[in-house]
Amino acid sequence: MFLYKSDVGMILALQPARMSHVLHRSGAAAAKRIADASYGVVMQVDGVISGVLPVCVRAAGPHVLGAYSEHNSSDLAHCAVVREMLEMFLSELDGPAASAQVSSCDVPVFAQCGFVPGSSCAHTTHMDFCMPGNAAVPTSARAPV
Repeated sequence: MFLYKSDVGMILALQPARMSHVLHRSGAAAAKRIADASYGVVMQVDGVISGVLPVCVRAAGPHVLGAYSEHNSSDLAHCAVVREMLEMFLSELDGPAASAQVSSCDVPVFAQCGFVPGSSCAHTTHMDFCMPGNAAVPTSARAPV
């Protein structure tokens, strides 16, 4: 297993076949979010991309645009991939806060990593993260970018 931070939109644009295992399960919405990302965390196993955590940079802090893996979202393997990528994202977090818009099935994994659920619509939930011991205002309470 190999985790790294990369320009995921560029990988998708230049080498779409490398993302095929992830996009096969996640579909067109995931491809759009990955293309819109400023960067992302990528999990690669045996030379094949098996997970992508796309991130968009905003004035209020980084915003995770979803969590995608080659596994069904209800599988424990999907949760494990998402958790690994999320832990790397949080370990390299520059500021005191971040936010995420995630699938309802990914809420428990994000909550285990310190994200707090906020508003929900359809099949997604907005979540906020503040570094422990930081009294920063959650990103959902800040003015939109």
